[in-house]
Amino acid sequence: MTVFAKQDIQRAVDEYIATLNSSLWALNQQIHRNPELAYQEHHAHDAICEFLEAHDIPVTRHAHGLSTAFEAIAGSESGRCVNFNAEYDALPNIGHACGHNLIATASLTGFMALAFLIRKFGLLGQAQLLGTPAEEDGGGKIDLISKGAYDNVDVSLMMHPFSVDEFPDPNVVGIAGRASISCYDIVATFHGVSAHASASPWQGVNALDALVGNIAVMTEAP
Repeated sequence: MTVFAKQDIQRAVDEYIATLNSSLWALNQQIHRNPELAYQEHHAHDAICEFLEAHDIPVTRHAHGLSTAFEAIAGSESGRCVNFNAEYDALPNIGHACGHNLIATASLTGFMALAFLIRKFGLLGQAQLLGTPAEEDGGGKIDLISKGAYDNVDVSLMMHPFSVDEFPDPNVVGIAGRASISCYDIVATFHGVSAHASASPWQGVNALDALVGNIAVMTEAP
């Protein structure tokens, strides 16, 4: 098995990405200037797909039944699959205040770098770039999961920007492996059973007790 030095791989990536820097920056600004809401990200979808096609990367537009999703794959099915998630939807009235233009560009850059390394060093495995619409409202990744887009993925990666206040040390520019709380709305209905309070209270079921008990358990969840 051929072993490649870490510094050689890093140098190869740095040199390759340097050749893409200006076009990646232009794409980033193009997405930022054209904010689009969930499931309406047609401009961003087309712009990223055109970038990939211009660099001879096969891409499936409107992938997995979603009009603004796409999928690009580089490498062979032998080995592991590394997935990068490109988000590009904006927020109502305030555009890309959540930085999804940066997320899209970072994931695209990571995918391009890994695809380049697979070709240059003959590595086994795949790089996958998924265009994931409707992150802010609608759950595009949930749609993609249900369609099987992640079925062959071994590891899934994404970068998210934060404010400078997140990093009090000026020498720190990012954090790996940070956990975020997942939020999903549910509606629960608790049904009770009526009973005579003094003659047969044991036959009753208090719906309020069930509600309070569930809230208590939720507050203890990690």
